Amino acid sequence: MSDRTRTYRDVKLGQLNELITYRVYGTELEFDKGSAARSRWRLVTPCFCVQDSPENPCPCPPRLYWLRGDMIVAEGDAGRKDHDGLELRYFDVPVESTIVVEIMRSVSAGALKRLGADISDRAITELAADS
Repeated sequence: MSDRTRTYRDVKLGQLNELITYRVYGTELEFDKGSAARSRWRLVTPCFCVQDSPENPCPCPPRLYWLRGDMIVAEGDAGRKDHDGLELRYFDVPVESTIVVEIMRSVSAGALKRLGADISDRAITELAADS
């Protein structure tokens, strides 16, 4: 097989893989090494990378992605960094898999206290939007 045929095949396989997977860039938050949870779930702080250069590091909003460990089909060093200069990794998951997304909101303790028993996800979201 010629190098040209191999390159064409590799490009086509890459394109097909991009259609059936979603790539998450980010930093994994580690569980204890012996933890059974780590084999079932992987916790990633996601970053959104659009350019691949040191002048444009990947922004990482305050959220968490929980990826099922058995759904990760590929992972490795991303060759990209976040704003703090940390090396990022990539995690490929099938597009039909589910990612549990946690969005962190900052609200004051006083605002939470004022909610009292009326605390709910909607109320916290509204508080965060107001601040």
